[in-house]
Amino acid sequence: MKVFLIVLWLSLLTLPRVICANDLSLPDNLLIRAYHAHLQQQLNVLQSVITELGDDELADYPRYWYLVDKINQGGAVTTVNQVWQFKKDFPHSPLYKSLHNALAYALYNSHQEALFLATLEEPDQHNVNLLCAKLSLTLNDSSSAALVQEAKRLWLENPDNHFCSLLIGPLRSVMAVDQHELWQSLNEALYNHQDLRSRLINEALPKAEQLRERDWRQANSDPKHFLSHMLSYAHLNPGQTVLLLHALQLLAKEDPIEASHWWHNHASIVDTNGRDWGWAEIAYQGALKLDPHALSWFHLAKLGIDQEDYRASHVRTALREEQWQEVLKVIDSMPLKEQKLRMWQYWKAQSLNHLHQESTAQPILQALAKESDFYGLLTQDELHLELPHKVAIPPVSKQEIATLEPTLQRAIRLHRLNIKPMDRLEWNLANQPFNARQHLIAAHIAYQLQWFDRAIFSASQAGPMEDINLSYPTPFASTLEESVKKRHLDEAWVYGLIRQESLFAPQARSRTGAQGLMQIMPPTARWIAKHLSLKRFLPDQTTELATNLNLGTYYLQHLLDQLNTTALATAGYNAGPRRVKQWLNPTPMDGVIFIETIPFNETRDYVKRVMANTVLYSKRLNKPYIPLKERIGIVPTVANLQPIHGGEP
Repeated sequence: MKVFLIVLWLSLLTLPRVICANDLSLPDNLLIRAYHAHLQQQLNVLQSVITELGDDELADYPRYWYLVDKINQGGAVTTVNQVWQFKKDFPHSPLYKSLHNALAYALYNSHQEALFLATLEEPDQHNVNLLCAKLSLTLNDSSSAALVQEAKRLWLENPDNHFCSLLIGPLRSVMAVDQHELWQSLNEALYNHQDLRSRLINEALPKAEQLRERDWRQANSDPKHFLSHMLSYAHLNPGQTVLLLHALQLLAKEDPIEASHWWHNHASIVDTNGRDWGWAEIAYQGALKLDPHALSWFHLAKLGIDQEDYRASHVRTALREEQWQEVLKVIDSMPLKEQKLRMWQYWKAQSLNHLHQESTAQPILQALAKESDFYGLLTQDELHLELPHKVAIPPVSKQEIATLEPTLQRAIRLHRLNIKPMDRLEWNLANQPFNARQHLIAAHIAYQLQWFDRAIFSASQAGPMEDINLSYPTPFASTLEESVKKRHLDEAWVYGLIRQESLFAPQARSRTGAQGLMQIMPPTARWIAKHLSLKRFLPDQTTELATNLNLGTYYLQHLLDQLNTTALATAGYNAGPRRVKQWLNPTPMDGVIFIETIPFNETRDYVKRVMANTVLYSKRLNKPYIPLKERIGIVPTVANLQPIHGGEP
């Protein structure tokens, strides 16, 4: 699911490729015209196309675009009846749910409460946003106790949700949230930088107890000065305590050592729970900076380590120092659901092995080895197991393709017309009811269309019928092989990195501006082009297949020369080589431990996926098998690496 969301975001920013109008039917040309009119919010053009397109199988799209654009331009009230008519005219359209939601949100946000409530339908009871919005308008003294409890549950369990945060007013009016819960929730909201929620909770407090705007601003802008100011009070009220802990968090983020010194001298200003929380936050921020004091700060936190991110950082800090007893102790203290995560199961088993409890570790390792992800591959090597062999899969027949293809026709046509991201949405919706065999057939259809990201998506849903040739495709082989040989790189590694970066979508553009198969940022592309002496280079050329592979493999070679190992070079490709060097220990360390203790969540997960992809591509390409742990190797010290010169990305 995560991979799909990443690809969907990339597709949102993909430039439409040029399609020759002469090669298309009139309806196809009209659809493309409507799509571009939608991108430019041209309602009059969309109206014209709706009339001309008639009852085409994709006629719901121009109508959907027209209504959504009209709603976004402030016309929600005037579109209510038109949205109902859309549902009547296109009862099976996958677009109705999105259209209905757009209308409902617009009515709510424009304070059309009666129309909003009248627009709601039975399925909206399962939409957290709309359910919270409805309750924010209807919850009152006559509401049942069950409904009040449901509203409170939604408010507590969805702190990041704007609509659910609005429930605090009605909940306070029916006396469903007490003072203690308010202060606790305000502290959590400030900690998580949920500004709107923080302000709504503050407004729900009695006027005399609300945080003063001046104090709030000072805690945010100058936490050190604010902390010093708090020392002038003989006793802190709840609001001052909340802001003090918030300021301590901000100071710890900036300088955990200075925060630890301040807290060591002044933690007695708050109660025991506050002291423990303060040390936990200082330890957490120190762990993110790989501060060597972080582990001792975690020890001072005692009962303050009651959040998942604190526990995870505690484990990784102990792991980096190879304190196996502490790693095991913290994992065992986690809630059961948290303990069962594959990463903690793996490190629990490694701790047990280091503590000479191999018989207890063995069943854990055997369970991990059943899957071929990062931890499964490491475990398979440790247990001397071969990669699991899939059951023999009967070849997909032409008849099976012909039978399934009509259910995918809307997605295929949208893809052929390069209408993004609707082609992917349609494909994924069509795949939802498929069984394993049908997912495999769908993957074959996508592969034949050279729609590789959907081939990977469908193949990954096929379970025991997954075909590694489809879930780990090798497109653009001749062009890629040329670049790989020129740079003396491992072909499996390059394929594994591209799969993670773009799922082989040559025109992919990320929200940060990275482009092409290897997702190269424009400044990096310009730097590489300069070193390759490419004349008159423009960053938009990065989406050209050969250019992208030439630039990307040059940069990979450069990172490998700088950082010595594929694991470090992979981390450098995602986060930059300067950061990677900051993450190294003064002494060489186990590469798997290094990967697990990378402080950036995105980079940590990225390196795991790319390295696992590399092993699976090596099998796919029939290369000699190199165990994953051997591929990762030992991470060197900074002293053993080349310096990074000014101007390098």
